[in-house]
Amino acid sequence: MATFGTYVSGQILTAAELNAGLPTCVLTNTSVSLVAGTPLQIPFTVEVTDPLGWHSTSVNTSRITPNIAGTYLVTMQINDVSGTTRALISLYKNGSTIAIPIQTDTTGIVDDFGAVGFITANGTTDYFEMTGLVTGSSKTAGAQFSMTRIAS
Repeated sequence: MATFGTYVSGQILTAAELNAGLPTCVLTNTSVSLVAGTPLQIPFTVEVTDPLGWHSTSVNTSRITPNIAGTYLVTMQINDVSGTTRALISLYKNGSTIAIPIQTDTTGIVDDFGAVGFITANGTTDYFEMTGLVTGSSKTAGAQFSMTRIAS
């Protein structure tokens, strides 16, 4: 399948390829149980969009595994964590954290926060996970995680 930025001279594109837009995967989970003090690779139960099959709802449900090499825009968001002392999210690549965790104070005022960044993927074995953590008291929260290929 052709994707934005992968056309070759003389290639004939199908309507489905043109309508697919940017290669992307958008996931959500409206009920994530975050245990205080315990990092969690968040499982995702709903695929908002996943036309290229980068996510499974039955195996390794916390992972996005892009099958096209390139640079990706990553977004992560946690909702409804008010009343905790701190909450954080971080991005993992192949099981290891790749960035300083994004942390916020949520002393009853802020209950939604997110992080955006860029990452490269090899298109074969790289996989990515969003990890959440709260301190203070355990919470049930919502989460969103997305990856969109923006460059080769």
